[in-house]
Amino acid sequence: MLAQDEVPVAQYAKESLTKANAVYGSDFSQRVLFNVASRDADVKAAANRVAVGDADATMVYTSDATPDLRERVVSIEIPEELNVVATYPITVLEEARSTELAQQWVDLVLSDEGQVVLESYGFKRAS
Repeated sequence: MLAQDEVPVAQYAKESLTKANAVYGSDFSQRVLFNVASRDADVKAAANRVAVGDADATMVYTSDATPDLRERVVSIEIPEELNVVATYPITVLEEARSTELAQQWVDLVLSDEGQVVLESYGFKRAS
């Protein structure tokens, strides 16, 4: 089970599987992808299919492994050397209607307070 190809997590999953070829054999990613039985529209749908027993496994963002989901499935963290980290840029657009308000939002997200909130949802601290 994976998300559809257009969903960024599917691309990250493929990158991670390609990295795993060096550890598990040059055709590892191909063997894994051959066993994908279906693709869902998004990460949450794919994760939910595993949680209800309609699929054996999927790859999701840590931030999508909600406490409710973690109670129903076994999570296995991808080793750091094989993992692909998604990044989420944040900025104020030049064309923003209220650049001051937008900058306050960016400042809040990047503040210690904002980072603590994001970490509580599985995001890693901005560097």
